Amino acid sequence: MIILDLNDVYIQPFESQLIENNLNMTNPTVNDMLKIMLLPVPLNRPLINPLWINSNRSCINSIISIMDACWCQDPDGRIASATVLHRIQKLTN
Repeated sequence: MIILDLNDVYIQPFESQLIENNLNMTNPTVNDMLKIMLLPVPLNRPLINPLWINSNRSCINSIISIMDACWCQDPDGRIASATVLHRIQKLTN
């Protein structure tokens, strides 16, 4: 059973990076997002909640691994959608 802290505030993808760079958080422009994409790794990807990263749950660790593989800087290093589907199906079995 995963226990969620109901006091945690939902943070949108890239919200922290937009705020830290004084960019429009509510309606970012293409140029705003390009500035985010040019930030150093891992800031140029949506941040993962530290509670997830430090989880001892294998399913959460697997999901984070899948997300990391999808966000690989090298396009040739990214996994295909069929691979994502296969890995997620393995989690549900």
